[in-house]
Amino acid sequence: MRPYHRVAAVVLLVMVAACGTAERRAAEARADSLQRVLKRQQDSLKLAHVRRDSIKAARAESIAAAPRDLAIMSTTGVSIGPQKYADYAFVLDSAAPCTVHGTVEVLAGGGGKDVEVLLLTGDDFTNWKTGHRVPALFIGERQTVTRVNVGANQTGEYHLVVSNVFSTFSGKTVQGQVTVTCSGLQPRSLH
Repeated sequence: MRPYHRVAAVVLLVMVAACGTAERRAAEARADSLQRVLKRQQDSLKLAHVRRDSIKAARAESIAAAPRDLAIMSTTGVSIGPQKYADYAFVLDSAAPCTVHGTVEVLAGGGGKDVEVLLLTGDDFTNWKTGHRVPALFIGERQTVTRVNVGANQTGEYHLVVSNVFSTFSGKTVQGQVTVTCSGLQPRSLH
């Protein structure tokens, strides 16, 4: 009971002691009525706290489950020289359902206006850039427009690579919008 509730109860008891029988009964009835009202208010306050806590928990769950986006490539034109590549790295700090999605397009350069697009784990990227064959999560063969849509669900480092390594003489100008979207997890850029 709150202090002001106790004070009200003590005042009523003093009034009861000072009154006659009829007045005492009336005062007791008022005291009982006041206690019932106070009890209902306390119950109402408890219910309000429970509702507030439930709303907070629901908000926290929805924030945790809400998809989180990170633009890993967002360019209207980047030049990639012959025998070079562009690397767009990101990190997943814990395993979660994530999707890498978007489009890469060659705007100019070379006879075929083409590049390769790959999604690699950190270790595979290290091996790939030293000339080894690796199992990529995604390989977009040499083409002008590449649409990426692939899952990345393990903890660790990832690299979206736009490669012009195969071209001996021609540089390429590339544009792209590629995003990683995760449920309840904020991916972060490595660079």
